[in-house]
Amino acid sequence: MREKHARTVLALAALLCSAPVVAIAESGTVESLMAGLRDFTSIDVGGTIVTAGGARGTVTWLRSSGAPFTAGDSGSAQCVVWSKKAANAFELEAHCVAQMSEQDKIFVAFRRKTGDVVGGTSGEGVQEITGGTGRFAGITGQCSYAVQNVTSDRNVTVSKCTWKR
Repeated sequence: MREKHARTVLALAALLCSAPVVAIAESGTVESLMAGLRDFTSIDVGGTIVTAGGARGTVTWLRSSGAPFTAGDSGSAQCVVWSKKAANAFELEAHCVAQMSEQDKIFVAFRRKTGDVVGGTSGEGVQEITGGTGRFAGITGQCSYAVQNVTSDRNVTVSKCTWKR
Protein backbone atom coordinates (compact mmCIF):
# COMPACT_ATOMS: atom_id res chain seq x y z
CA MET A 1 0.00 0.00 0.00
CA ARG A 2 2.84 2.42 0.85
CA GLU A 3 4.53 1.68 -2.45
CA LYS A 4 1.30 2.48 -4.35
CA HIS A 5 0.90 5.74 -2.39
CA ALA A 6 4.52 6.73 -3.06
CA ARG A 7 4.09 6.08 -6.81
CA THR A 8 0.92 8.20 -6.84
CA VAL A 9 2.69 11.07 -5.08
CA LEU A 10 5.64 10.85 -7.49
CA ALA A 11 3.30 10.79 -10.50
CA LEU A 12 1.44 13.87 -9.25
CA ALA A 13 4.71 15.68 -8.56
CA ALA A 14 5.97 14.88 -12.07
CA LEU A 15 2.69 16.13 -13.56
CA LEU A 16 2.82 19.39 -11.61
CA CYS A 17 6.46 19.98 -12.50
CA SER A 18 5.74 19.54 -16.21
CA ALA A 19 2.79 21.97 -16.24
CA PRO A 20 3.58 25.34 -17.84
CA VAL A 21 4.07 28.15 -15.37
CA VAL A 22 2.71 31.55 -16.32
CA ALA A 23 4.47 34.21 -14.33
CA ILE A 24 3.32 37.79 -14.33
CA ALA A 25 6.08 40.17 -13.33
CA GLU A 26 5.60 42.74 -10.60
CA SER A 27 7.57 45.42 -12.49
CA GLY A 28 9.30 45.98 -15.78
CA THR A 29 9.74 48.13 -18.84
CA VAL A 30 7.79 48.55 -22.06
CA GLU A 31 8.22 50.67 -25.18
CA SER A 32 5.22 51.47 -27.34
CA LEU A 33 4.22 53.12 -30.60
CA MET A 34 0.84 54.80 -30.91
CA ALA A 35 -0.42 56.06 -34.30
CA GLY A 36 -3.58 58.13 -34.29
CA LEU A 37 -6.11 60.04 -36.31
CA ARG A 38 -7.22 63.24 -34.55
CA ASP A 39 -10.35 65.35 -34.71
CA PHE A 40 -9.59 68.66 -32.97
CA THR A 41 -11.37 72.00 -32.73
CA SER A 42 -9.40 75.16 -31.90
CA ILE A 43 -10.57 78.62 -30.88
CA ASP A 44 -8.68 81.84 -30.19
CA VAL A 45 -9.57 83.13 -26.74
CA GLY A 46 -7.88 86.55 -26.55
CA GLY A 47 -4.52 85.41 -27.92
CA THR A 48 -4.58 81.94 -26.36
CA ILE A 49 -5.40 79.08 -28.73
CA VAL A 50 -7.52 76.50 -26.91
CA THR A 51 -7.84 73.10 -28.61
CA ALA A 52 -9.95 70.10 -27.66
CA GLY A 53 -11.04 66.89 -29.29
CA GLY A 54 -10.48 63.21 -29.63
CA ALA A 55 -8.08 60.77 -31.22
CA ARG A 56 -8.38 57.13 -32.28
CA GLY A 57 -5.71 54.78 -33.46
CA THR A 58 -3.55 51.79 -32.66
CA VAL A 59 -0.97 51.03 -30.00
CA THR A 60 1.77 48.42 -30.38
CA TRP A 61 4.22 47.20 -27.72
CA LEU A 62 7.61 47.43 -29.46
CA ARG A 63 9.82 46.03 -26.67
CA SER A 64 8.98 44.57 -23.29
CA SER A 65 10.74 43.04 -20.30
CA GLY A 66 7.88 40.53 -20.16
CA ALA A 67 4.29 39.88 -19.09
CA PRO A 68 1.78 41.42 -19.00
CA PHE A 69 3.18 43.33 -22.02
CA THR A 70 4.05 41.19 -25.05
CA ALA A 71 6.31 42.68 -27.73
CA GLY A 72 4.42 42.85 -31.01
CA ASP A 73 0.98 42.85 -29.37
CA SER A 74 -1.28 45.52 -30.85
CA GLY A 75 -4.67 46.99 -30.00
CA SER A 76 -6.91 50.01 -30.36
CA ALA A 77 -6.49 53.35 -28.60
CA GLN A 78 -8.97 56.12 -27.89
CA CYS A 79 -8.08 59.51 -26.36
CA VAL A 80 -9.62 62.78 -25.24
CA VAL A 81 -7.22 65.74 -25.63
CA TRP A 82 -7.09 69.42 -24.70
CA SER A 83 -4.36 72.02 -25.04
CA LYS A 84 -3.69 75.74 -24.58
CA LYS A 85 -1.07 77.72 -26.49
CA ALA A 86 -0.19 81.31 -25.64
CA ALA A 87 2.71 83.44 -26.90
CA ASN A 88 5.26 81.87 -24.49
CA ALA A 89 3.49 78.81 -23.12
CA PHE A 90 2.02 75.50 -24.23
CA GLU A 91 0.15 72.96 -22.15
CA LEU A 92 -1.43 69.65 -23.24
CA GLU A 93 -3.21 66.87 -21.40
CA ALA A 94 -4.67 63.70 -22.94
CA HIS A 95 -6.39 60.74 -21.31
CA CYS A 96 -6.41 57.47 -23.24
CA VAL A 97 -7.61 53.88 -23.10
CA ALA A 98 -5.60 51.24 -24.96
CA GLN A 99 -7.59 48.05 -25.49
CA MET A 100 -5.63 44.90 -26.31
CA SER A 101 -8.67 42.59 -25.94
CA GLU A 102 -12.20 42.86 -24.59
CA GLN A 103 -10.99 42.36 -21.01
CA ASP A 104 -7.43 43.78 -21.26
CA LYS A 105 -7.37 47.59 -21.14
CA ILE A 106 -4.72 50.01 -19.92
CA PHE A 107 -5.35 53.63 -18.91
CA VAL A 108 -2.80 56.40 -19.54
CA ALA A 109 -2.50 60.18 -19.19
CA PHE A 110 -0.16 62.26 -21.38
CA ARG A 111 1.10 65.68 -20.25
CA ARG A 112 3.52 68.02 -21.97
CA LYS A 113 4.61 71.64 -22.10
CA THR A 114 6.55 71.55 -25.37
CA GLY A 115 5.57 71.68 -29.01
CA ASP A 116 2.10 72.19 -30.43
CA VAL A 117 -0.75 70.15 -31.93
CA VAL A 118 -0.61 71.45 -35.51
CA GLY A 119 0.80 69.42 -38.39
CA GLY A 120 4.57 69.47 -38.77
CA THR A 121 5.26 70.05 -35.06
CA SER A 122 6.54 67.76 -32.35
CA GLY A 123 6.92 67.67 -28.58
CA GLU A 124 8.06 65.64 -25.60
CA GLY A 125 6.37 64.98 -22.31
CA VAL A 126 5.51 62.61 -19.49
CA GLN A 127 3.03 59.75 -19.71
CA GLU A 128 1.52 58.15 -16.62
CA ILE A 129 0.06 54.65 -16.57
CA THR A 130 -2.90 54.99 -14.20
CA GLY A 131 -4.34 51.47 -14.14
CA GLY A 132 -6.08 48.88 -16.22
CA THR A 133 -8.30 45.83 -16.41
CA GLY A 134 -7.68 42.15 -17.06
CA ARG A 135 -3.97 41.38 -17.31
CA PHE A 136 -3.21 45.11 -16.76
CA ALA A 137 -5.17 45.39 -13.49
CA GLY A 138 -3.16 47.19 -10.81
CA ILE A 139 -0.48 48.49 -13.21
CA THR A 140 0.94 51.98 -12.66
CA GLY A 141 3.97 53.60 -14.20
CA GLN A 142 5.93 56.56 -15.51
CA CYS A 143 7.01 57.12 -19.09
CA SER A 144 8.74 59.59 -21.30
CA TYR A 145 7.25 60.16 -24.72
CA ALA A 146 7.85 62.00 -27.97
CA VAL A 147 5.09 62.89 -30.42
CA GLN A 148 5.34 63.86 -34.08
CA ASN A 149 2.28 65.59 -35.55
CA VAL A 150 2.72 64.27 -39.07
CA THR A 151 -0.24 66.19 -40.55
CA SER A 152 -3.04 68.31 -39.13
CA ASP A 153 -4.99 65.16 -38.28
CA ARG A 154 -2.38 62.40 -37.78
CA ASN A 155 0.30 61.83 -35.16
CA VAL A 156 2.75 59.18 -34.01
CA THR A 157 3.86 58.80 -30.38
CA VAL A 158 6.74 56.69 -29.03
CA SER A 159 6.82 55.99 -25.27
CA LYS A 160 9.37 54.37 -22.95
CA CYS A 161 7.92 53.25 -19.64
CA THR A 162 8.78 51.67 -16.32
CA TRP A 163 5.82 50.08 -14.58
CA LYS A 164 4.91 48.19 -11.42
CA ARG A 165 1.97 46.30 -10.01
